[in-house]
Amino acid sequence: MLRDIGWRQLERWMAFYALEPWGAEADDGRAAMLTAAVYNTDPRRRRQLRPRDFMPRRAGRQTVAEQQAILRAVTRSPTAQT
Repeated sequence: MLRDIGWRQLERWMAFYALEPWGAEADDGRAAMLTAAVYNTDPRRRRQLRPRDFMPRRAGRQTVAEQQAILRAVTRSPTAQT
């Protein structure tokens, strides 16, 4: 691709990407914003979550215990008895 476009066109694409990023990371960010908005609509939730709470971690892997804790936190009903 770099052989097919000139430097000026590459600069324009880079500038456009700075304004409107695309790709997996940008998609994850948009999905995280939507997920946080839906999660936070329940007024019974004690703790509001931020989009970054729903972003996948890029470095390292989650342990099984971490995955279970996240699943419990997201699926726990605020009115459920424990």
